[in-house]
Amino acid sequence: MVTAVTLNPCVDHTLMVSRLIAGGHHETVRTHEDISGKGINVNKVLRQLGVETGAVGFDFTGSGSRLRDCLREMNIPFAAVPAEGMLRINTKIFDMACSEMTEINSKGSPVTSAEVQKLIEVFTEALADTEILVLDGSVPPGVPDTIYRTMVQLAHERKIPVILDASGELMKKGLEARPEVIKPNREEAEQLLGRPVRNRQDAVSACRAFLDLGVGAVCLSLGKEGAVYCNSEGVWFSPGLDVEVKSLQGAGDSMVAGICIGLLKKYSGEEILRSASAAAHGSILLEGTSLCTADDYR
Repeated sequence: MVTAVTLNPCVDHTLMVSRLIAGGHHETVRTHEDISGKGINVNKVLRQLGVETGAVGFDFTGSGSRLRDCLREMNIPFAAVPAEGMLRINTKIFDMACSEMTEINSKGSPVTSAEVQKLIEVFTEALADTEILVLDGSVPPGVPDTIYRTMVQLAHERKIPVILDASGELMKKGLEARPEVIKPNREEAEQLLGRPVRNRQDAVSACRAFLDLGVGAVCLSLGKEGAVYCNSEGVWFSPGLDVEVKSLQGAGDSMVAGICIGLLKKYSGEEILRSASAAAHGSILLEGTSLCTADDYR
């Protein structure tokens, strides 16, 4: 089973507008509201692609059973740690004229040290049934930025491979535990390495810099320009496909799900990138935070 950790779940409120003008007046073309969070999105895609998956994370009780109900409807088991507070609200504005997404994300409700300790206990128990671990996304206030490093170490004690998709200090400290795969985007890679990623050559150089830090493989997403996958055996590039982009939300999480499938099936590096790219493109064909289906993936 693939276990995906989501410590900062949310409600994504997506607004689609014909053209976004700063300071202007807008009417929405359509709106979508979805229970989300990066790891939750990975869970959803994997379930839709027929892969057994489970979720681990905080369940903010002020929002009632919304998160639990969402996962239950998709038959995704949830190892939940109750926490006070509400699910955070993220607002996404999709500019249909240029296929760009503007995001306004909240930090989330704070959690206590006791709730963090309980989370580690629940997480450790969930590792017993885990073949691949996904650590994905931001954390609420109160969670230390070493949390992913700790989780990678606990997984490695049980010889469980880890995919890490985070930014800033969470990723920087997580890298210290040498996860098997990381999936930064261009901006995250630039921030972590302190240098620009302007073209494909820069992307390959960035991937190899991460390998030098002890990471097993890197999938560097370059938005509409495609993605690069690099491991000790080689480097591969997948261009962005010329498809109608209806939303960008969840494309990176879908890419992580595609990597999971590749690892489960022991694909080569090239085949892993094909799987990751297929899942990502399958999601951008759909509006809101609707995510890749089996037909789109095939």
